[in-house]
Amino acid sequence: MHGERMFARHSDLPPRYGWLGKAYTALTQDPLVFAAPDACLRLGVGRAALTAIRYWMLAFHLADLGPDQGPGRPRPLLLTPQAHWLLHPTYGVDPYLEDNASLWLLHLWLLQQRPCRAPSWWVAFHASPIGLVKRAALERRIQIEAERAGWKAPTDDQVRHDVGCMIRMYSAREEASRRESVEDLLDRPFAGLGLIVSHEHRVHLPMNVGRRAPAELVLAACLHYAHDYRPEPGSMALARLAAEPGAPGRSLRLLRSDLVAKLRRALEGLDDVVLVDAEQEHASLAYRRPPAESAAKALTRLYAHAGDHPFPQGA
Repeated sequence: MHGERMFARHSDLPPRYGWLGKAYTALTQDPLVFAAPDACLRLGVGRAALTAIRYWMLAFHLADLGPDQGPGRPRPLLLTPQAHWLLHPTYGVDPYLEDNASLWLLHLWLLQQRPCRAPSWWVAFHASPIGLVKRAALERRIQIEAERAGWKAPTDDQVRHDVGCMIRMYSAREEASRRESVEDLLDRPFAGLGLIVSHEHRVHLPMNVGRRAPAELVLAACLHYAHDYRPEPGSMALARLAAEPGAPGRSLRLLRSDLVAKLRRALEGLDDVVLVDAEQEHASLAYRRPPAESAAKALTRLYAHAGDHPFPQGA
C-alpha cells in the first residue's frame, strides 16, 4: 500500500463537476490560493468545499506540494504536467470533463499514481479479497493495511468518513430512483462509472465494470503499471496486469478475458506493443519501447478528437 497519510481530509465531500477546473484556474494565478484569507470568496465555495477541493487536487495528482517555505508558512500547490494536459482552458484535452473517459482516467490516477494519496480507496479496490464485503469489515481492513504499511493507524472515525465518502463518490444514492436528478449527477459525477453499489451495510465492487472504459485507456493503464516496475522495453504477464494488487485489472474491475479483449482493440494499428500468447496461461503484454512512452501514445490517441495534444512524458 503506497501513499501519504491522507485519511478523511475531504470534508466528507466527493468531487463535484466544476471543482477541478475551478481549482486549476485559481492555482495558475496563485499557488497559495488555498491558504489565502479570501480563498472561499475567490473559489466561490464554503470552507468545507475548499478543504475538499484541495484534497482532490492532490489525490488525483493534478497538483503536488511545493517546497517547504519555513515554519508557519503554507506550502504552495504546484500544478502537474497532466493537469495542464487535461484542464488547460485552451490546449487541455477536456477542461470541462465532458468526456466520460476523463472520469475513468482520474479514477486511475487516484489509485495508480505513486504515492497514492487516497489509501482507503486503494485498499477497497486492491487489498479487499472479495467484491462484496460488509462495510465494517472494509473499515477494519483499511486499518490493518495502514498498520502493515508502518503508519500510525487511522482512527475509527477517519476510516468511517473515508468509506462513507467513497460510497457517495461511486454509487447511486440509496434513496434515489434509478434515474438520478441533474443535481445528483453534478454532485457525484463518478457515480456514473458504476464502480460501487451500496447495499445497506455492505459495499459491492462489481466485476467487469471496466468493460465500459475506453480500450486505449486500459492499454495506457497497463503500460503505466509496467513502467512502475521496469521503465525499459520488455514485457509483463497478463496475470499480473489482471489480478495483482495495484494493477489496472483491479482498479478497473476487469476480468482477465475482458482485459485481453480491451487490449486487442487498443492494439489495432499499433506495432510497438503486442499481445503474446493471449489465449495461453503465460500470456503477456510486450512493448518494444519504454512503456511510459507507449502509454503516452495511447492516451494521445484516446483524445485525438481534441487535437494534437501529446500526453506529457513522465507524467
